[in-house]
Amino acid sequence: MNLRTLLETLTSKHQLSIQNDFFSQDEQIAKQLYQTKEQATIFTNTECSQWKVAGGIYSQRQHIALGIDVPENKLITTLAHAFENPSKNNIEDHPKCQECIIQNPDLNDFPITKYLPQDGGRYITSGVMIICDKEFGLNACYHRLMQINHNQFTMRMVEGRHTHQAYLKNNNKLEAAVCIGNSAAIMLAASMPAPDNIFELEIANTLETTNLAKCITNDLLVPADSEVILEGHILPTQTTEGPFVDLTGTYDLIRQQPIFQVECITHRQNPIWQILLPGKQEHKLLMGMPKEPVLYSQLNKEIECTDIVLTLGGGCWLHAAIQINKHNEDDAKKAIQIAFSVHKSLKHIIVVDTDIDIHNPLELEWAMATRFQASRDIVILQDQPSSSLDPSARHIPNQKSKTDKLGFDATIPWNENKIKFISII
Repeated sequence: MNLRTLLETLTSKHQLSIQNDFFSQDEQIAKQLYQTKEQATIFTNTECSQWKVAGGIYSQRQHIALGIDVPENKLITTLAHAFENPSKNNIEDHPKCQECIIQNPDLNDFPITKYLPQDGGRYITSGVMIICDKEFGLNACYHRLMQINHNQFTMRMVEGRHTHQAYLKNNNKLEAAVCIGNSAAIMLAASMPAPDNIFELEIANTLETTNLAKCITNDLLVPADSEVILEGHILPTQTTEGPFVDLTGTYDLIRQQPIFQVECITHRQNPIWQILLPGKQEHKLLMGMPKEPVLYSQLNKEIECTDIVLTLGGGCWLHAAIQINKHNEDDAKKAIQIAFSVHKSLKHIIVVDTDIDIHNPLELEWAMATRFQASRDIVILQDQPSSSLDPSARHIPNQKSKTDKLGFDATIPWNENKIKFISII
């Protein structure tokens, strides 16, 4: 279901807060969402009177599951199936995302939000960017955008990833479109590390029918039901991006980053502007949770993985808990090695048996307390590639961050009497 349909569904379930009082886009909207612990909320009264602002919509796994119409306990397997079975999208000629067309727009007319006092400026946080790689075709991914004037943003472009590679291939200039107000299927798929030749929105199309539309000013294809589309170019020019809070709740590094220039904006009638609180649960879930099915699929090629979660305490990025059905003595250690190789930002991993609920931190700690011995069950990897989001990692300018990594085998020891390791209460 698209964003509007989900909002209607949440309203019918009394799970959507509607705020009719005035809220400023300069910190007031964000402050309200922080105070309510990201309750799904729609703001009807902002400086930009034409616009409603929605936040906290995908801050719970149950809302994400609702958005793709599956039970919460089927999220991993459903996402894994879509990842492995992308399907071609249909193209619409008269999409809803182009009901209104604004050439040469002024960004000050839109409810672009400032989240915290120390932020470098107003940011777009929920935008899915569409670009085209000369070699591999279309790509969908996330890039935060900091407004710098009436028609330009500084974008965070992670070095080495698809957008950066396409940008370099095209002499540091690239057509791009940013899509705001998207379905859960689109939001999840855009965060999945799809193979180079797979367009992420084909994964979304397997989760639910996701029709596309050709942009007004270029040949890029965007979701037909998105609330807003920003069309433009990524330029060779760079300027300062940040400061801005990232997954760990700490400020990310300030960098020189490329400029995204907006040339046309299209949107639906009675538009809804979607925002995403930085460093909070919605941010973590949408960035980290789509990595879980990829890990799940890769693990099950060599062992029997029954569940996996990137934990909230690790920002849904740095820490993983893996549940396995152990068939061989080294299955847990094999799971650790595979997970580190697939998701290179992981820092700590715990592997447990099927009787441990990996979504319950108390049960994970109990497994560590009763089944783990450091001299036997620990995996240590030193000086490994890591995430720049970890402030404790070793950061050298223009080089990949490095860290030390730990894996914990908290499964029942292979040659022991298993009865004594089972809780009876």
